[in-house]
Amino acid sequence: MKSSNIFTTISLTLFLSLQQFIFPQETNNQLIKLLLGEIAFCSDRDGNVDIYFMDDSGNVQNITNNPAEDWNPAWSPDGNKIAFNSYRDGNSEIYIMNFDGSNLTRKTNHPSNDFAPKWSPDGSRIVFFSDRDGNNEIYTMDTSGTGLQRVTENAADDDFPYWSPDGDQFAFNTNRDGNWEIYLMDTSGNGQQNITNNPADDFIPVWSPSGLNIVFESRRDGPLELYVMEASGNNQLRLTYNNSDNHFPDWSPDENQIIFCSNDGNDYELVVMNSDGTNQQFVTNNNFNEWVVVWRPTGSTGIGYPQDEREFQNGINLHQNYPNPFNPTTKISYQIPELSYVALKVYDMLGKEIATLVSEEKPAGNYEINFNAFDVTSGIYFYQLETESYLETKKMILLK
Repeated sequence: MKSSNIFTTISLTLFLSLQQFIFPQETNNQLIKLLLGEIAFCSDRDGNVDIYFMDDSGNVQNITNNPAEDWNPAWSPDGNKIAFNSYRDGNSEIYIMNFDGSNLTRKTNHPSNDFAPKWSPDGSRIVFFSDRDGNNEIYTMDTSGTGLQRVTENAADDDFPYWSPDGDQFAFNTNRDGNWEIYLMDTSGNGQQNITNNPADDFIPVWSPSGLNIVFESRRDGPLELYVMEASGNNQLRLTYNNSDNHFPDWSPDENQIIFCSNDGNDYELVVMNSDGTNQQFVTNNNFNEWVVVWRPTGSTGIGYPQDEREFQNGINLHQNYPNPFNPTTKISYQIPELSYVALKVYDMLGKEIATLVSEEKPAGNYEINFNAFDVTSGIYFYQLETESYLETKKMILLK
């Protein structure tokens, strides 16, 4: 498997040392500009652990607001729903709600505990881990809560599964080798393999949107620091040098940033950095704990901004393709406010034109185009919308 450019970048970052990293102290308004997108996260800022939404301007809203603890938010692929686990019924169960906290529905109902749901890339199923069989095992179910299937069956604990972007595999952590390691398996539970194989503990694997890399946390150098590796387990590289515990990393949709929570000596705060570990900056800086942060998929709209209203603020708008990653078809939508000549083209990484999807005059309106890449190889591609007065390019990922 090809490694991404992240490893070349990391190898050139010679100024990172083994000394403690000191975060620059800035105001929240300055810091939040570094966060490109919207996030959901857990916080105890209202007296117990709830799930919060932060838009790309730094506005924060409590979207669960329940006296019980709510943990482990996970976005649906379209960014419209959040799955999470909650203790509001006396034990931990899986729930799904709209991204603004409305339309809450309970999806599991078992006297044991169910934790850490993650959506399948096509949005049809959820994977989670549960102690319902005496120890932690991995299960899947339909988003309706039906079709429960047990995936692992091991005397050790199997935790925190994460779906690969192509939907074919799970990454998860397990202590079946005497310490915690990162494993891969297919979604039926077959082909289980250890890809970290280190005497220290490795936890919480998170696949990059391209499927090429996995970020995880490890105690191999003392406190929990963040590492990245190829999805095969090769080229394991350290990203953080904070000498403090760093937890629950997540990739930005464009794979250029990683967000996580870090203990600054007083409490846990959210920190964002480039995907090579450079330019670490606080996203939150208060006297409360912020944990388990996840980026909203690209192309979604924030709380209080209906999609059509937000789009027309710019007049012309090119949206992120959906699904992304895709195989082999995806939808690209755009809007124009007046009669215009429109060109919509697809290019490869070298700038070679792959396809012309639109090349004609169009009246004002919203448009959606299907792109079929059945004869194109896996990789990163760019699609570009051009009019007489507008030019915008976005990235998409084809995984076959």
